[in-house]
Amino acid sequence: MMHNAEKVIGIELTDKQEDMALAGVNRSLDSFEVVRKMEVPLDTEPAVVFHPALPGFHVKRAASKTKFRFGKHEPVQFKSVDDLAFATVPQLAELIRTKKISSVELTRMYLGRLKRYGPKLLCVVTLTEDLAMKQAQDADNDLKRGKYRGQLHGIPWGAKDLFATKGIKTTWGAEPFRDQMIAYDASWSPNFQWARSRRVRSGSAVSPVIPGPPLKTEPDRAAHPPGRPRQHQPDWWDSR
Repeated sequence: MMHNAEKVIGIELTDKQEDMALAGVNRSLDSFEVVRKMEVPLDTEPAVVFHPALPGFHVKRAASKTKFRFGKHEPVQFKSVDDLAFATVPQLAELIRTKKISSVELTRMYLGRLKRYGPKLLCVVTLTEDLAMKQAQDADNDLKRGKYRGQLHGIPWGAKDLFATKGIKTTWGAEPFRDQMIAYDASWSPNFQWARSRRVRSGSAVSPVIPGPPLKTEPDRAAHPPGRPRQHQPDWWDSR
C-alpha cells in the first residue's frame, strides 16, 4: 500500500524510511476509518469561521455603506470572435452589453477551443454543450427584449468538478466516482445559474448568468488519476 501511495504523490522512500513511517501511517488509517463511519451529508458547510463568543452573544455590526462599482474599460478591438479567447470578463461584458458580440458566438467559440485543446490538456471532465448553447441563446433573447442582467450576463463559464450539479455527472476528478450523479445542485449553482429575475444579493458583483457551464473541470486530477505520478505542467493554464 505504501509503495502505491508513494507512486501517487511522486516520491520514493527507502525500506528504512518506510519502516519509520509505518506506525504513523497505521495510526492515520485507524483515524480515517473512524471518520468514514460518520454520516456527513455532502451539503455540510465546512467550518471556515471560528467565533469564540458564548452562545446567545451577538456582536452589533454597523451597516456597510460600501457600493461596488465597475471601472470603465476601453472597447477591445477584434476581427473575429477567436480574437477574444483571452479577453477579460469586463471586456467581454461590454461587447455583449453593446451587442457587438453575442453570447451564442462566444459560447460556440469557447466550446470549439475546449474540444480542440481538451484532449491534449486533459482539463475537461464533462462538456455540457447543449446546456451551454441553450442558455447562451436565452441570454441573447433577454438582451433583445431589453433585459440586461449585469456584467456577467451571457458570459460562458465552467464549474469545477467538485460542485454538485443536478443531472450532470459530478466525478470529483476521481476514478471511483466516474459515473456519480448527485440529485441536487450545490447551493451556489441555482443562484449563479438560474436566478433570472434578480441579483444574487443587493449590490453584489455577482449577477444572474444565463449561459450554463460549458464544462466541468478538474485538470490536475483528470490528468493524473490515482496510480500515476504527478508531473509539473507549467503550460496547463497558458492555453484555454
